[in-house]
Formats: sequence, C-alpha cells, structure tokens
Amino acid sequence: MKNVSTFRISSLLIGVGMWAIGSLNAQTIIPDSAAMGAGYANDVYFSLDNGTVASPAAATWDIAFYTNTWSAGIITNDGRGVTLWAYPAADTSGYVTLDTTGLSSWTPLYNSIESWENGAFNRNSKNHPDYGWGVYNVITHDVEGDSIFVIKTRNGIYKKLWVVKKVSIQNTYYLRYANLDGSDEKLAEVNCTPYISKNFIAYDLESDQVIDREPAKDTWDLLFTKYTGLYGGSIPYIVTGVLNNIGSVANRFYPVAPDYLDWSAAPFSENREVIGWDWKTFDMGTMSYTVADSLIFFDSTQNGNIVRLWFTGFAGSSSGKFYFNHQLISGAGISNAELSSLRIWPNPATGYVNVDLPEAGTVTISDISGRQVIRQQVEIAGTTRIMFGSLPSGIYLMRYYNGKQVQANRILVY
Repeated sequence: MKNVSTFRISSLLIGVGMWAIGSLNAQTIIPDSAAMGAGYANDVYFSLDNGTVASPAAATWDIAFYTNTWSAGIITNDGRGVTLWAYPAADTSGYVTLDTTGLSSWTPLYNSIESWENGAFNRNSKNHPDYGWGVYNVITHDVEGDSIFVIKTRNGIYKKLWVVKKVSIQNTYYLRYANLDGSDEKLAEVNCTPYISKNFIAYDLESDQVIDREPAKDTWDLLFTKYTGLYGGSIPYIVTGVLNNIGSVANRFYPVAPDYLDWSAAPFSENREVIGWDWKTFDMGTMSYTVADSLIFFDSTQNGNIVRLWFTGFAGSSSGKFYFNHQLISGAGISNAELSSLRIWPNPATGYVNVDLPEAGTVTISDISGRQVIRQQVEIAGTTRIMFGSLPSGIYLMRYYNGKQVQANRILVY
C-alpha cells in the first residue's frame, strides 16, 4: 500500500558471515529432531541456534493476517483443509444473495509457496492498488474489500466471507461472514497492532476469536508444518515439510557429497519453500520414508549464522518426527561497517532510487509475491542508480548480495 506521508521504511539485514574456500568456520555436527506429534497434530517453530521454540496445535485456526501495518496479506490454514474460493458471479453487492451453484468448477485459492505475504486471499491480486481481496484507497490509505469469498473451514463448514476493510492507520481488519444461508452472521474486528512482534495473527471462524499462537518472529528460523504444495510442480497437494521464516534466506545443493561446504556457490533465496517437502519419498516396499542422501541445505539464522542442514530420517504420521543434522559453517562475526544498513534515497520513490553499495555485487528488486522484477549487476562500489522503468506503484523488496553478506530494504514506489 502506498502512503507517501506516513510510510515507515523497514529494513532487514541478514549477516551471512565471512567466507573463503579453505577457511570455513565449520563446527561440530549436531544430530537433532523436531516432533509434530502423532497425526502431525502440532506445528513446530524451530531455531537452528536454540532448538524448538514453540509447538502450538495446528488445527485451531482458519485464516491469519500478516501483522505489518502496510501489508494486506491474508493466508489460510490450507495444510489443514481450509479451502478458499473467490465468488465469480458478483462483487460485494452480491454478498446477501451469494449462490454456490457450480462451486465444484470454481478455482480454489491457496497460499503462495514462494511468499508468505502472498496469501490465498491475495492470489487474484493485480498488484498495487489491487491486493486480491480489496483495493487500496489513495485518500484514506485503507484497503477496501471488493470481493466475496466462500471458505471451507478446517472442520468442513462452508461460509461466505467478506473482508470489508483494513483501516491501515489502525492496522485493523473488519470482517463480515456467515453460513451460506446467511445464518449466524458475524461482524469481526481484528487489530494486528498488539501482535506486530509476530508474523501473523490467526483467527478461528468457528469460535469467532483471535488465536495468538506464533512465537516472536525473530526467535525462529524454520517451521515444520503441513501446507499446500505443488505436486509435480503444478498440482495443489497437502504435504508435510519445512518452511523458512519471513526474511530468511536459504539455498539447496543436489547432488553433492556429504561433506559439501561451499554455501556461496549458488544465490540465497527468500522463497519460503527452499527446503520444502520433496527431500523425502515414501517407499511402498518397506512402508517407510527414505531421505535423499546427497541433498544439502544452507540456511541463514535469525542471529546471522550460516548453518548447513541435511535430513537423516522422517517418521511419518506415527510421531510426526523429523530427524536431521545441522552444523554451524559461518558465524555472524562481521564488522559494524558490514552490518550497517544500505542507504537508499529517495524512498518513497518514483522512477528510480539511488543506493550506496560497499562493493561490487548484485541488486535485485522483487514484488510482494516474491517475483523478481529487476536484477542489476554492479561492478564497483559507490552510489548506483536503479531505474524502475514502468514498474507499477507498490511495495517492493530490494536485495543486495555479495560474497560476504545479504542486505535487504523495503522500498515504496509511487
């Protein structure tokens, strides 16, 4: 959303340590595990520096709101059967007379596998000012709902739902929802401000209450969970796997030797499904899971460490237990100069931004769905101008990569 006068610039700095082949600071290999419980009853928020942070029950909520004041991201609990459809026959004027005839032919909406902020409610976004469920008002800075949805809750109850508005300055969502026949209608208010230390605040459409379930966003790196992935690259399918925290970067290498250490050989990605679920397969002969033995992940923790990670086993639904090893490869012991945030101006911007770079590297700009829209190689240190061209208005993430660190800053284009 665009608010030239009050937009608060937030930045993310991920120190990824000093690295040089032959001088890696590899530490002791640590055998570890994360247990979701029988039937995958819980989600597990896990820190690669400190172990399990929290294990909340997974099937207690239906939708959740990204708590950032200037975001319009809304996700569903799609790993627990929550399914969302946009009503194709009318805008919000058709809320009362909504008709689900032909629902089986409607296209279901799921959370993006790439970006946390691009939730199921945002999948029909046309980019700023259209955020999928509503349109940004340039005068009030609110997002005003222009779509109706049908949602199946985690317990199979069908409801119609209208996200009426997000009042941005209050960081508050207003909802209207009811059973399909209009009975049991609720008007709900979800204020995200008390929960801004977390990525999302959840909501239960059956009990009509906010569910505070996540730990603070700066305390965990990985989420062991069920979610809707893409089987074969295109077919939505509920899977059990591992998602990266918002802002975390990771990469994967396959096939490589078990002692592979060169984490800088491929770019880091902020895709939330870098680790994902496909590192394991089910063997029908033994009726058990097998794990790829030549697949290595590297992950940047919330403390700025680089950790090597590889899986050694998966128990399946009997205990929901993941077995893996991790190893500190590079610590966050870099200088204050390297930890300083990028200087970017003007921000908000139109047409271009200037950025001061400490040395040569790569600058990329991605939209809220995680799609890279600009990539520019910079050969020398100093001030560089990044031209936007015909880039639509909206919030973007600028990243700067070199062999020592990754830095990222939000920019507002208007």
